[in-house]
Parts: sequence; structure tokens; C-alpha cells
Amino acid sequence: KVRIYSGTPPTDADSSRIDNTLLCELTMSDPAFGAAQDATNKARIVAAEITSGTAVDAGVATFADLTASDNNVCTQVTVGVPGSNAELELANVTISVGMTVSVTSGQIDQPEST
Repeated sequence: KVRIYSGTPPTDADSSRIDNTLLCELTMSDPAFGAAQDATNKARIVAAEITSGTAVDAGVATFADLTASDNNVCTQVTVGVPGSNAELELANVTISVGMTVSVTSGQIDQPEST
């Protein structure tokens, strides 16, 4: 799952979300990512299809959690608009209740080991 939030991103994926507002929850494909790709000085995984969802609250999306089906957080990712180089790019980060929220791209990069 992708759980999109507003507010200041927590310091890490294990920190509390009590000061953040859940804006929307989206469903990831299974598998959620394709095979790792070799990119310049990094490894990259690209998200498979992420189903659009309906916003349950309003705010400006600032980060998202990628969770297992049991809602345990696997990782926290950055959120932005297309071209922002965020790990998860949304068609619009200003979200209102009832709005359709859609992902335009999703990828996670990791530095290559030496």
C-alpha cells in the first residue's frame, strides 16, 4: 500500500505519524516493484502500477509510507509533483477531500556499494 500524508515528514519510517494527516491510501501491484536496474552510481527500482485512490482528508502531500498488507511500514518516501525528482510523484500534491489521487511515477534509488 501507499499511504500519503501531509505535515512535516518524521525523521524515519519507524517514527510516529501522530502529527501527520493521512490524505489517501493507494494500492500497489503485486509485485510492487520491478527488478533493480543499474543507473549511474546507483541502483534503481521502479514501481509497478499503483491504483489511484480517493482522498479522505485535505492538505499538501509531503511524504508517503510504503507498507505491507498489514500496514507495517516498509519505507518512507518523498512526494512531489512530476519533474521534482521525488521518489513518488503525484499529479497534484494539493489534495482535497474526495479528489482522485494518482501517481505519475515512483522509483527508489540506492547508492552503489564500493
